[in-house]
Amino acid sequence: MHIPTGVIGILTLWIGIWSTNRFKARWIVILIITLAPIAGVTAICRLARDNTAGLMASFYIAYILSGIQPLLYSWANLSAAGTTKRVVTFSTMFVFQCTGNIIGPQVFLKREAP
Repeated sequence: MHIPTGVIGILTLWIGIWSTNRFKARWIVILIITLAPIAGVTAICRLARDNTAGLMASFYIAYILSGIQPLLYSWANLSAAGTTKRVVTFSTMFVFQCTGNIIGPQVFLKREAP
């Protein structure tokens, strides 16, 4: 079940790396890649729940988001000069990401429970 999502993440990462090397503009590539998950999540919210094929396609489009994270880490590390600054930058981003993953599930309301 997770093979298609893994393939989507790997392909997104490869295409993102190729694009950043080809066009020499990381922020534009990250912006363009970010638009696809926004469209996928919007489609998930708007589609009827009995449209399973559309919901699955929207989920796969939204999963393009998984390929953005390594691009963001590399972009942040290339903006910092020196090993110590790079380690601090990476660890700060990682700690805030983990904090968001811990806090995120706690903000659901009772009416949103399955």
